[in-house]
Amino acid sequence: MVDQLSTSALLITRHNPETHKSVLLIAHTSFFQPSGKWEYINSLSIEGVIDDILFEASINHPQEKEPVRNFQRSKEYINGLEQTKIYFRENLFIEQSRCIRLKSPNSPDYIGFRTIEFTNDFRPGSIIALEISLLPQIRQSVIYLKQLLDQYSNPRSQFNHIIKQLTLVDLERVIYRTSIEEQSDGKGFDVYLIPDYGKLVYCGIQGQISVLDKIRLFNQIKHPFIINLKQGNWLMDYISNRLKIHSNTKQLGEWYGNAFQHISSLSRLMVPIYFDLIITGSYYLLIEHAYQLMSPFIINSSKFVRSFSQTSIQLLSFIRNARLPLLSSNIAKPYPIEEKDEQTFERIQLIPSLAAAFPHLSSGLWRNWGRHTFISLRGLILLTGRYEEARYLILSYASSIRHGLIPNLISDGKNARYNSRDAVWWWLYSISIYTNLVPNGYNILNDKVSRLYPNDDCPPERVDSYNQSLYDIIYQVLIKHIQSLKFRERGAGHLLDSSMNDQGFFIEIGVDTKTGFVYGGNQWNCGTWMDKMGSSEKASNKGHPATPRDGSAIELVALSRATISWIIHMNKQGYFPYDFIQTYSESGEKQNIYLTDWLKRIDENFEKEFWIDQSNSSEYVNRKQIYKDTVNSTFKWTDFQLRPNFIIASVIAPEMFNKTHIWLALKQVETILLGKYGIKTLDPNDYNYIGDYNYDDDSYDYKRAHGFNYHNGPEWLWLTGYYIRSKLYWSKEQNDQYIYDDTIKHIRKLISLHMDLFNSSDWKGLPELTNSNGQLSYYSSYVHSCSCATFLEALYDLSTI
Repeated sequence: MVDQLSTSALLITRHNPETHKSVLLIAHTSFFQPSGKWEYINSLSIEGVIDDILFEASINHPQEKEPVRNFQRSKEYINGLEQTKIYFRENLFIEQSRCIRLKSPNSPDYIGFRTIEFTNDFRPGSIIALEISLLPQIRQSVIYLKQLLDQYSNPRSQFNHIIKQLTLVDLERVIYRTSIEEQSDGKGFDVYLIPDYGKLVYCGIQGQISVLDKIRLFNQIKHPFIINLKQGNWLMDYISNRLKIHSNTKQLGEWYGNAFQHISSLSRLMVPIYFDLIITGSYYLLIEHAYQLMSPFIINSSKFVRSFSQTSIQLLSFIRNARLPLLSSNIAKPYPIEEKDEQTFERIQLIPSLAAAFPHLSSGLWRNWGRHTFISLRGLILLTGRYEEARYLILSYASSIRHGLIPNLISDGKNARYNSRDAVWWWLYSISIYTNLVPNGYNILNDKVSRLYPNDDCPPERVDSYNQSLYDIIYQVLIKHIQSLKFRERGAGHLLDSSMNDQGFFIEIGVDTKTGFVYGGNQWNCGTWMDKMGSSEKASNKGHPATPRDGSAIELVALSRATISWIIHMNKQGYFPYDFIQTYSESGEKQNIYLTDWLKRIDENFEKEFWIDQSNSSEYVNRKQIYKDTVNSTFKWTDFQLRPNFIIASVIAPEMFNKTHIWLALKQVETILLGKYGIKTLDPNDYNYIGDYNYDDDSYDYKRAHGFNYHNGPEWLWLTGYYIRSKLYWSKEQNDQYIYDDTIKHIRKLISLHMDLFNSSDWKGLPELTNSNGQLSYYSSYVHSCSCATFLEALYDLSTI
């Protein structure tokens, strides 16, 4: 370590980590011709016993000699200055030194600082080296800290016993937790602020690790983080105290507190070293414990897959101001953990919910998105083996179903908005995945659900007032869609959505009886994941959806097809009691629509309606050999836009696709839409394409203002997961080894780019989107649930080849 005592004096410290002895070398430099007087050097305080002066020396030019103005280097031998005076002594007692004077006691029983002053003989051109040993009380703390560090390698140690009691939800608090998540606890804690640096990204240990890793890599010993540790014990107190106030992490907080107490008694020079040893060592053991609580897929995977699985822990936690609806008392075991609220004494079920994104969509109303939750359920929750949490999420959202839809923003179910057409289909698809992946997963269909809204127009009911089996609720969702439904959102108007045109509050869902395709929406709302509503009066896009996608959106057709196929299978296995849907004709006659007929109708019409082949002569065609994004949209031309949603469909319901057609379409994606990390959300040749997202754009540009281009160009990462999965699946279907091998190379290159992006992120996750050509976007979330989930799904698929 190098410190500057003055403009010309340097202090260089070397510390032996084994003996804990230090050598302090102080050099008074002479880069310029010294005058008769030189700069005063302040006294130096040393924490430790001065054992020895290893040497002191100086080089001077005798005053009676002429100064050397033009030194001549010899061509024959090494020469130096001849007119110099050298002073050099080794192994001195302090009293013998010409360069320093000790102004305090130096006996081992003196616990204060040793203060030395520099004499007039310590002129420019002088140097002194001191050997320093630890004070006795510091030596004892070091011995104790080494014993604590030895606990890390002992499976039966106190530390390992403590962490083995921690669940994955507990580990989320210990390792991660965003600012607004921590504030929601109401305990007065927030992320730690480092002066001259800023706030750490997480309250938990990852917040410190992300900084420490860079400090070590670049040897930044003057980093504000290090300075903060040297100046006081605030960070150490923060770490232990925030854990001690929660019962599940109290023991760990006390263990840290004990360790930090001994670290704080060390020389301040040593504090960052031992802090790093304690925090980093414990971090890796905590992470390893997390792996052991996950599925065999995670436990047995590569280092990167295991590291990436931590996004499941980051995003899934219980947040007090973002509670989900209460589950029925009549569900099968296991039951969620319950407690009473400290202030209201009301019953609380500690059901972890999934944050949509970090940092902003992780608390309160904006945390629980139905769409994000169920797009992410397979990757982040099921593939990681978190079956109980998955079950609770499925049943929680089931309790809030209304109008045949689950809410997108659930808000405990009582203030929810039912303006998303796709969330319910992602929910249904997730149930099908649950029954396939979880041992005896079909039992969830018999679970009881406490309905908040037994009918669409009633006020919210109390828990257990009306219980219904999950399979009946699924059946009712299908009925609502088959019968078609149009309603106006409750509370429609400026207070509900200040940007929405009045016609946008009308929600419509249904099934086209000719094609079997689900449809919905209108030109004034945006009910799929591409849900940007214009908000700029200045640019005249307020109240205009950037991407209405009304009609039959391709991924919704796929989701419904996959769901119907699964229900048919469950019915044949005896786990689902219905094989047809009873509805009524326009004349009022009963009609039975068999699920097998519905499935057949979709398959018969999909390629015919969605594929754009070379012979298509429509005036709206811009690209050929792609799949339409929608069918029967209001504007017609929007059906023909090249968007990446057919990639999702090709994975969810591959049975609908012609293998030659989809492979041609995927080539178009690779050539036109694929970015460095994400997939472009619109064809760059499209008039509406804008590749860079700027939410604060306040221009007059209709296509850009207030981030109107959110889904009209920026490259979204969650689509890349589906792209990888689709390429992998359909390359095998081509029955060509060269194509397959080339695809694997292509996929591995993509994955390596994402590995670098993940590892370079302080947040340890994948962002929502990037701007054009993979440029990181200031307005993107740093960790996005869907991005992380679908990428983990892609890694899983790759592991099974």
